[in-house]
Amino acid sequence: MACADADGRVRLKAWAELDRLADAPAWSLGSADVRTAISGSLLVTGDALGEVRLWDLEHTEPRQIGEVVRPHQAPITAVALVDVAGRGFAVTGDSGGTVAVSPFDRGGLDHRPLRRMQLNSKVLSIATLTPTKSLIWCRQGSLVIEWTLADASFDEPSRVS
Repeated sequence: MACADADGRVRLKAWAELDRLADAPAWSLGSADVRTAISGSLLVTGDALGEVRLWDLEHTEPRQIGEVVRPHQAPITAVALVDVAGRGFAVTGDSGGTVAVSPFDRGGLDHRPLRRMQLNSKVLSIATLTPTKSLIWCRQGSLVIEWTLADASFDEPSRVS
């Protein structure tokens, strides 16, 4: 489980081992108002400065992988990690309605997003539906991103509500 505080501190603890959230160790993993997503031993964080970081959780403390990237000009409001045919992507959304898809590997996040979309509505949440689909909720509704496995890019989004 990951729980982020407004001051940039993130608490991490296995759900089965958690009696009280206050007992979970906390680390500064972002500037302020951090959003988190976990997949396996990886954690992605996005913060109020529009910065995205990738973390390795296989150690006693999270270790940053690569450099900080800044694919957003507005505060990040949602993050997700997606694996498409063995390639990793961080999908991030911000308060201005921009969604960015940033590939990553063992060296960290790519500085240039693979794709950027402007939704013109604050991104509220991002969820992985299947290995090839992500659902993005924003104030004006929701849409689905369909991933193409051949080149790990994605098709135009389709509105679902």
